[in-house]
Amino acid sequence: MRYSDHSPWPEGHPISRDKAKSLSEGSLGSFYKGFALSCSAPLFWFRSNDKPLRILHNGTITIVRTPRKLFGVTADHVIDQYEIDRPEGIKLQIKTRMIRGPRIIDRSPKRDLATFELDKHVIADLGLQPIEWPFRLPSEGGGLLLAGFRGNSKEYIEPKQLGWSPFFAIGRARTVSLDQITILVPPDDDNANNSLPLNYDFGGISGGPIIGLFETASNVACFRLSGVITEQPSYDGSLDSIERIVGTSAEAITEFGMIR
Repeated sequence: MRYSDHSPWPEGHPISRDKAKSLSEGSLGSFYKGFALSCSAPLFWFRSNDKPLRILHNGTITIVRTPRKLFGVTADHVIDQYEIDRPEGIKLQIKTRMIRGPRIIDRSPKRDLATFELDKHVIADLGLQPIEWPFRLPSEGGGLLLAGFRGNSKEYIEPKQLGWSPFFAIGRARTVSLDQITILVPPDDDNANNSLPLNYDFGGISGGPIIGLFETASNVACFRLSGVITEQPSYDGSLDSIERIVGTSAEAITEFGMIR
């Protein structure tokens, strides 16, 4: 299968989870993982007067470029938590770059999405690569790439010296609607790019990209933004929870960064 990152809107079928898994184990595996993690970044904050410094809370942002605008997307509950913590005199950071605060474009608690302005020079300096428009929703059963950055708010750190544990997985779309995508991510101990132990700690991946894999009739593979992670498993009271991730469909986001 050939790959093209400038393919037109795919006319063929979504790639199955099994086929996506086989691709991830081949020569394209490191590329898919690298891209999924380069179009996303950790967003976190801390109190500047804490000695030593520690992360209060964190999430993930997805960087999107449409024909109209460059912007970031995260889960609205991540911004909610930031607003709660902000009176404590906190500093906000994207990856290794401190920012004054999220310049909100639009928010929707119902969709659990928030969009905000991003400076193209900051994105370039951080070595990030936006995922390009258009979006496309997957079909049920189709293969998906997921990415995000887990964090530990109890870990004492120094700013710009963080050892993030990036999350990358290949999942299957369980249900798909114009509002929501639910995803199953079974552990694959035989796949180094997608090894998820039981009771994996997903904390911090909210806001990460859900990327659909598609194949045209001419056997060209391409990917599109399908959604944004907004809910992750909780293992409270259960040792056997299924790795089920929920995302808001990218259909909710307009080319201008507004939320439908």
